[in-house]
Formats: sequence, C-alpha cells, structure tokens
Amino acid sequence: MEKLTITDINGFGDGVTRLDNKAIFIPKALPEDQIKITNIQDFKRYSKAQVSELIIKSPHRETPFCEHFNNCGGCQIQNVKSNSYKSIKLKIFKNLSRYVLKDRVENIIIGENKTEFRNKAVFNFSLDNLQLYYQGINNEEIIINKCEILEKSLQQVLSLLQKTLINYPQLKDQGLKKVLLKSLPNQKPILGFDIKKHPSNQSLLQEISLEIKDSISGIFYFHSPSSHFAVSQPTWLIKPQNPYEIILDINVPYSPEMFFQSNREIMTLIYQEISQWVLESKSKNILDLYTGVGGTLFCMQNHIDFGLGLEVNSSSIKIAKSIKSQQNYKNLSFQTANLPRGLKSALRNQAHFDLCVVNPPRKGLGQKMIKETISHLPDKIIYLSCNPSTLESDLKQFEKEGYQLLKCKVFDMFPWTNHFETLTLIQKK
Repeated sequence: MEKLTITDINGFGDGVTRLDNKAIFIPKALPEDQIKITNIQDFKRYSKAQVSELIIKSPHRETPFCEHFNNCGGCQIQNVKSNSYKSIKLKIFKNLSRYVLKDRVENIIIGENKTEFRNKAVFNFSLDNLQLYYQGINNEEIIINKCEILEKSLQQVLSLLQKTLINYPQLKDQGLKKVLLKSLPNQKPILGFDIKKHPSNQSLLQEISLEIKDSISGIFYFHSPSSHFAVSQPTWLIKPQNPYEIILDINVPYSPEMFFQSNREIMTLIYQEISQWVLESKSKNILDLYTGVGGTLFCMQNHIDFGLGLEVNSSSIKIAKSIKSQQNYKNLSFQTANLPRGLKSALRNQAHFDLCVVNPPRKGLGQKMIKETISHLPDKIIYLSCNPSTLESDLKQFEKEGYQLLKCKVFDMFPWTNHFETLTLIQKK
C-alpha cells in the first residue's frame, strides 16, 4: 500500500485522506500524518481503514496519556498536543456541522481541566472476565483498569471494583450488565448495579457492598429493561446521607434517576452564559423546556418576572419545586409535562413568553414541537444542544418560521472526544 497523507479530520474525529478519488476515514489519524493503511472496508461513497504504519508524525501529534486510547472507543483525539487541541476540536465541529453553524463558529470554550474532570461513568460488565470494560473500536471488550478523565475518587473506586468483582462468579447468575460510578461534591462516590432482573435475595450484592464500603457513600441496584441505560426505581443497599449536586451555588438533592452533566466546570460556564444572554435580552417572562431540576431558571431568577419550567421526569420536578420553596423563588413555577406530545396541554392557559430556553434530548425538537413552541410568541429562543446535526435541522425549521440566528457558542463539555454542547440564540425577524 502506498504512503498516504492525512489532509483533514472529520466530524467523528477520524483522519481523512483520499485514494483513487475516494475519501478514506481512519480513526486515530491526524492532519499531516503520513501513513500506510490496512483493514480497508469499502462502501459506496467512502472507505474506512486503520493505520498499519505511521511513517511521518503530524506536528499536532503526541503520545496519549491513557494506556487504553488505541483500543478504547471512548476518546477520539487524546493523541493531540495541547497547543493544537483547540484548532483540531474546531475542525471536528465544523465538519460535524455542515450548514448554518459551520461559518458562525470560530472559537470553542475549553475548560481548565482535561483530566479528572468527569464526575460520572458507566461501564459494561464482562460475563467472561468478571471485569468492567468499555466497548472498543472493533467491538471487543477493553478491560479498563485506569481512566484518567475520571475524577480521582472514581479512579480509586474503579481500581477497587476490578479487584473485587473478579472474586464473584455468582454475578453471572445475577445478570449484572452495567455499573455506574458517580462522584458527589460533599462525600464519597456512589455505585449503581444494573441487573437484568430484581434479585430474589440481596445477599451477594450486600457482600460486595461491605467489601468496598470504605470507598463509597452509597450503593444501589436497578433494573434497566433495554440496552438503553436509564436508571429507574433504584433500590439502595447503602444509602448516602443527604447527597447533592451543585448548580452554581445551589445544593441540589441528588437521586440516581435524575440527569446531571458529567463536567461541572463547563456546565457552570454554560449557566453563566445563558444568564447573561437573558439579562442582555431584557426578557421578563421565560419558558424553559426540558428544565431538569430547574438549573437554568435558578441561574436567571434574579432578573426575570416569571419563569415556567416543564420536564418529563417527575422526580426532577419534585426537586425543582423543593429548591424553589427553600430559596423562596416566588417568580418560578415547575410542572411535569409529557414532552413533546404534552406541550400543548401544558401551555393551554399560559400567556405570551418573551423568551424560551430549550435543552432537548439528542434527537432535537422536531417540526411539531417547534410549531407549538412558537405559537406562544417568544421573541427569542435560547437552544442548548448536545447534537450539532439535529440542532442545525431545528434551526432550519426555525428559519422557515421567521427566526434568525444571532449568537452561537460551542463548549468542550467532553474533552478528547468529537462531542460538544452548542448554545445558540435565535430571534424573530
């Protein structure tokens, strides 16, 4: 195979070259690498391959700090030098967002912490090896003994778990599928076991709990019925005392079925940016869709007259209402709504909103929800998205409805990966 030069990096973090006028995508390859390739897979419009020989290293390349990087699929660009990191990450974003966002973003907001930043992780459990693993690039089981992007306390628990679980072959009968590690600001981490069915007795899990109890503050198990990981109805074996997460300076009671971002530093920057945009817009009546535990409204409540938060998860709404009461936020209201289908009925008796904040799942809003949202006449919409592709699709629909993009900021919520959080402000023309 002839020597090839990597000319670009695509939206998935793969190096790009061309052979016989056909694009080839190569994981772990960087712009200006000169390589030879192997394991070529041909598709109609492109090919995939792997590096067989690195002939000349790119000036952007360095040795990754993680021993699992070359096999694990968790990080895509950990082999990038720190002084090239922002430019490479920007290339990825621009190639991931092909339309309206591509030419509007010239900077990415990077956090100070690129290691020990992640406060949550989910690992698969290997029934063959009785170890925790991450699914590798070729779908193989990569046993993870150390993960330096995790907060230090989680790294310690991970190491202890690998030494402990291997001594319990009975876990195969329990149907252990996944293990959740979560750090908390005020105490030791908590641990969750995802099992195929609720155990007839808890003695095995309790025995494991006792072995590692000095390193954790809580252990629970739950049943996730599908391949999609989602905590529901956790059963505590060891329950932590008053666990909480932090949103800005507010202590938010924590429960495993609630969603919190895994990077506290970047999420704080996003909350601050949203608050500033609302302040500059002079908007007073705010609708917050997918409000979660209400963090977005809490960060702006000082400079608005009224804020309504809607959320699917009833546990999150219960927490939001509790914080509202504790903090005496009389200008905020929260209610459960079956979004997107229940949006119309939830807003039936609501008047005009100046501004709407939306933070939907990866699939975005979609045409129907966009039409229902704008029927309440928000002049401005702040849209936070973890998926640039669905965000751009929704922005096109908003444009058809008479809105235009005013601002866009991109945050490096997930360092060393091809993932982003994108914050946009659109306004009625």
